[in-house]
Amino acid sequence: MKYAKRALPLMLAFVLLCLSLAGCSGSGSDSTPGTTPGSDQSTSQEPTSQEEAVKTTPVEDLSYQIVDNTVIIKGYLGDDTHLVLPGTIEGKKVVTIGEKAFWQSNIQSIVLPDNVMLIEEYAFGHCEALTSVQLSGRLKTIEKYAFYECTALKKIEIPASVTSLRGFADCPNLSEVIIADGVTKIEIDAFRGCTALTKIEIPGSVTSLSGFADCTNLSEVKLSAGISQIEIFAFENCTALTKIEIPDSVTYISYHAFGYTGLTEVVIPDSVTGIYASFEGCKDLRSVTGPEDMELYRRHAFYNCPNDMTLNGEPFPSDFYSGMGAPARPADR
Repeated sequence: MKYAKRALPLMLAFVLLCLSLAGCSGSGSDSTPGTTPGSDQSTSQEPTSQEEAVKTTPVEDLSYQIVDNTVIIKGYLGDDTHLVLPGTIEGKKVVTIGEKAFWQSNIQSIVLPDNVMLIEEYAFGHCEALTSVQLSGRLKTIEKYAFYECTALKKIEIPASVTSLRGFADCPNLSEVIIADGVTKIEIDAFRGCTALTKIEIPGSVTSLSGFADCTNLSEVKLSAGISQIEIFAFENCTALTKIEIPDSVTYISYHAFGYTGLTEVVIPDSVTGIYASFEGCKDLRSVTGPEDMELYRRHAFYNCPNDMTLNGEPFPSDFYSGMGAPARPADR
């Protein structure tokens, strides 16, 4: 009994020492308050790139109309500035962006669904923050002024499906325009007043060409074989344009097609059978090479051009247009 009483304190001291050592061995654990040792602590990760991607614009943010079992987008009610429009609403395809649907909106980018075939007048007019537009691969028609005065827009790609192109007038910072082979008609005012545009290539699929009037910095134009009509005001007042190669597919050059440009010389192919005041006011034009038939030029082809210019190396008759009066201007654009 005497020895038992002496051993009891020793046993208690041993137990306390063991507990103390156990606590020390646990102090190196990776666990933190509120977690279990060995558990995954990466539950609060940054969003992935897919999670950060722009989501489809909610239907409740759009006003729309259902006509003939298809949807016309009529307006935007939301606050987001980066939009991806839905392809269907109420089970019906979105095929039209209506007139003034996004007029004066503060949107910065928009992706149109593949069902869209028509963008109506002023649909994106005065969207001055708009920098990125992805057009539908089935788009057929871009009506006049559809993207009027989108002052921040610098680049646009026109898909091959487009058959009637207007709509980018007075986009002063639009410097890159890519027109896919397949586009068939570029109409008046398509890119009028796009003063940042310095070069353009027209694919051979285009048969009727206009649309670049008042592009005052446009200096390089490549016209592909296939164009048959260079229409009214096509390159009027493109003052930086000093040369042009007209392909031999062209048969008619319309009123002011190259009027008041900076052309210094021009070659008109034998395929051309009609010209009307096409080069009027080209003050720097000195040399013309083309068909010998003077009747081709009698309809004011070079009205108000320098008197000392030559035709096939010979002086052009200075009194050729005397008594004719100024050419009549067609209906305003």
